Amino acid sequence: MEPKPQVPLQAISLDEARAQAVERLCDGFAHDARNPLNAVVIHLEVLSDKLRRENGGAVPTGLEKNLKAIRDQVNRIDEMVRRFVEIAAPHRQHEAELDLAALVHSVVEQCTHQARLARADLRADATSPVRINGSASELGVALTLAILEQLDGGAKRLLVRLEPAAGSVRVAIEGAIAAVGPAMEGLRRVAQTHGGTATAAAGRLELGLPRQELRVLSEESSESARHAR
Repeated sequence: MEPKPQVPLQAISLDEARAQAVERLCDGFAHDARNPLNAVVIHLEVLSDKLRRENGGAVPTGLEKNLKAIRDQVNRIDEMVRRFVEIAAPHRQHEAELDLAALVHSVVEQCTHQARLARADLRADATSPVRINGSASELGVALTLAILEQLDGGAKRLLVRLEPAAGSVRVAIEGAIAAVGPAMEGLRRVAQTHGGTATAAAGRLELGLPRQELRVLSEESSESARHAR
């Protein structure tokens, strides 16, 4: 999938220009955010080495816990930046094999704050290891729009469920109130790209992807793939 060429800002509407500007700034945001994170990691290692030298080759237990907590939070921020840019910067995305279950969880996590503001219960049920050929940005944006649209419409309990079947998979949003606006159009575009279906029924939005687009892995194969990465 070739990167989509940028349209000159003078030729598009204000809303389109704003969206394009955010997309284009994502690259710089990811780079500038990771530079200080990398610096923190380097200084943590320097500090750890200094503490080992001053304490007989081992970091004091209490301080080791503090250092680990800092590392964990740095890794968490780095992962949040990666996930945000993965969805918000489609020009960086190419079609490739991706972990659909991980993408569902990522999208739900990124929408959690909006769900809290809406006083809604938003959860993911995606435990089966399913990998498909597709764009994380294309799928991620479509699911994000669908969730946000439902929250804006007043939905209070949303469950994003991954449902593998024999040679196919469905991504369903249960608890949906309505299926209008750009969200459904986004799901239809994804379905069209993959030769699948996008449907709306009472209380449920569903994106179906066909057999030839996916490969359902065993737990053992999925674990091996994660270690290989």
